[in-house]
Amino acid sequence: GARIVKASHFELDYMLGRKITFFCMAQGIPRPEVTWFKDGIELYHHKFFQ
Repeated sequence: GARIVKASHFELDYMLGRKITFFCMAQGIPRPEVTWFKDGIELYHHKFFQ
């Protein structure tokens, strides 16, 4: 499996319209893919996410 090198682990209160940045660095062969979830639901690419 992939080795997580560095990742965001936090609870966050935010204001609507403000930018939030998450990060994850993982190493492995084959190259790992990172998928983000909120409350157990996957965050897909959307015009509000980049």
